[in-house]
Amino acid sequence: MRYLITGGAGFIGSHLAERLLDRGEHVVLLDNLSTGSMENIRHLKSRERMEYHLDSIENRRMVAELVDDADIVVHLAAAVGVRLIVESPVRTIETNVNGTQIILEAAEKKRKLVLTASTSEVYGKSTQVPFHEEADLVLGPTTKGRWSYAASKALDEFLALSYWRERKVPVIVVRLFNTVGPRQTGLALLLRRARYGGIAGAADGYGASDRRSGEYWEHGRNLDWRPCPGSENAHRKFFEDYLRAVRSGVRAGI
Repeated sequence: MRYLITGGAGFIGSHLAERLLDRGEHVVLLDNLSTGSMENIRHLKSRERMEYHLDSIENRRMVAELVDDADIVVHLAAAVGVRLIVESPVRTIETNVNGTQIILEAAEKKRKLVLTASTSEVYGKSTQVPFHEEADLVLGPTTKGRWSYAASKALDEFLALSYWRERKVPVIVVRLFNTVGPRQTGLALLLRRARYGGIAGAADGYGASDRRSGEYWEHGRNLDWRPCPGSENAHRKFFEDYLRAVRSGVRAGI
């Protein structure tokens, strides 16, 4: 099978590419390196079945060609990061929504399977735990820029599912929760601050940290980031489960 992974030089994309190559699949990566890094895929460049393109998801001609050649599209490219979302909501919305629409338009021609990565952020302020895909979404006010990311990813979901219902483009939507692992941007800073009783990146209502206790509050829920024995191995196992879930989603749609 030939896989196109958008955002392929990023944290999740590079690991997924590695696993697919190990299985003998052909992998094509597309990334503009806005948050991804060549260091994430440098060790893959010599692999016989791997190719990469440094370009934007909004390059319609290139995307059309790459999707046309692919059997499966894994769409991970997105505007991410707390600072970007808070400071550049226009870029966040345009990148996420336009990018997804361009991918779906290209996939429609030959009914290519598209796995679209959404986010647990779309659950918003919901208190209905455990979360469920059919539950109502509860987002914050439009005056708070931090909600632009959740809203844009929710619209991505509507787009993908509408392309299936109306135009019969096979799609899979996965809502990915936060995780940590090798190649993650800012991982070293986050772990270092967590170790010494603080947390990185709280801004504009995204969360508030108490550096004395090492606790992190988000949407009124207390998330304790204090490290525990064996946490490194636990993170590694969780990340492997994370990748396995994405691969299972792709296989389910074949």
